[in-house]
Amino acid sequence: MLGKAVLDGQPLAANFHPILFRALLLSGSSASSSSGSASLHDLDAYSPAAARSCRQLLAAEDVSAMGMCFDDDDGGMEVTPSNVKSFVRKRATKTLLQGRAQRLDALRRGFKALPLLPHLRLFSVFELMALVCGSQSLDAATLLERLEFKGFRHSSTTPQHLKQVLRGFSDQQRLQFVSFVTASAALPPRMTSAAAAAAASLSSSSANEEGYGGGGSGPSEQDVRGMLVVQRVDWPLTRFPLAHTCFNRLDLPEYGDEDTLRNKLTWCLENLEMAGFGEA
Repeated sequence: MLGKAVLDGQPLAANFHPILFRALLLSGSSASSSSGSASLHDLDAYSPAAARSCRQLLAAEDVSAMGMCFDDDDGGMEVTPSNVKSFVRKRATKTLLQGRAQRLDALRRGFKALPLLPHLRLFSVFELMALVCGSQSLDAATLLERLEFKGFRHSSTTPQHLKQVLRGFSDQQRLQFVSFVTASAALPPRMTSAAAAAAASLSSSSANEEGYGGGGSGPSEQDVRGMLVVQRVDWPLTRFPLAHTCFNRLDLPEYGDEDTLRNKLTWCLENLEMAGFGEA
């Protein structure tokens, strides 16, 4: 199906996680043996709890005191401040790539049959996403109406600075911003009232069947409206914005001026495929 979309030039009306496209572009014979790696940003979209645990390791003052070690096939050495980033990257890679190698390899075998594969490997993950899912445009007005700012004072200039930065971005940069915040190639869909009611009913029925008694909470208002939340955080201004893709949320410090915000956010987008292991 993915190969046919490429060969026929007919994009699929579907949004796959970037990790799938990263696996398709790997040069090794198997996802479990290739040199590709996953990032903490990728892991956050798959398992926020696992990503949070990894960030706690990165932030620990003395990770050596935790008595953690690499797996035997990675050398079995003790985790120290000097190698903790490598440990976290290997954990993310094993969870997202190597742990699902059998299924990913089945997809890769079909994709490798494409006569264009050597040329496709020149593409970045996001260029391949655009080829398979469609080259989409995203104007500033459409994106800005989906932003919901939380925690900012009325006198704060940061919301306006972010809006100005996004207005100045190209369509491709705005789509990368959406991918940064949501790990998806497009804005989250807005739910109709009928779809929201059906989702709430399904959640309630599922909870009752499993014996929880109180019923499910159903989709949140944020989910119904398809909003991207921009949350104010009281961080040092040296830090970068941090995305929580499972919740479509961006943690944003108050940088104080538009140029600093633009530079920090642009760096995140330009390094999106390796995001998650820096100072953010």
